[in-house]
Amino acid sequence: QFSMWGNRFSGAVPQGIFRDTRKLERMMLYGNDWDVFPDGTFDGLTNLEIMSWADTKLVDNSFSDDVFDDLHSLQWFDIIQMADRGRGLKTAKARWFQGGMGKNLLRLAMWGNPDLDKIEDGVFDNLDSIEMVYFHDTKLTRIDDLSQLENKLYLEIITVGNTNPPKKNKNSNPPKNNKNKN
Repeated sequence: QFSMWGNRFSGAVPQGIFRDTRKLERMMLYGNDWDVFPDGTFDGLTNLEIMSWADTKLVDNSFSDDVFDDLHSLQWFDIIQMADRGRGLKTAKARWFQGGMGKNLLRLAMWGNPDLDKIEDGVFDNLDSIEMVYFHDTKLTRIDDLSQLENKLYLEIITVGNTNPPKKNKNSNPPKNNKNKN
């Protein structure tokens, strides 16, 4: 496990920082101010199963398009923003999930992202194993197409200041079996 809590590293992630961590299975990046993750940052981390971010300064251009491509084993992807950080992601980008990362992903959660107001078309296209999707405390007002995921996952969307929360899909209970479907 690689865990960094409460460090205030800022700017771009140092080139090659994860180069010798090929067997890494869990990565927790909490309370860091890194805001640029260029191509190659996570290259070779094919065993990584959990990636969790909290209390960060991530913004829409923090991740290059191909930065997650080697994460073939990733099952859990969380981005938990803290409202008091002053900036955050506005868009969940389809490209993040079109490489290796989307193949085995079971859980996708973006919590406390008060600026998140868009999910790009195609985000869910390659999430064949997905079981749980959480979007909490966002500005989302719509998601264009969830039909391909109907009856396949537990979906929960809670928006900031929304007095009429979106309806949950027919499968309103979280899955009991959290095994990978390979």
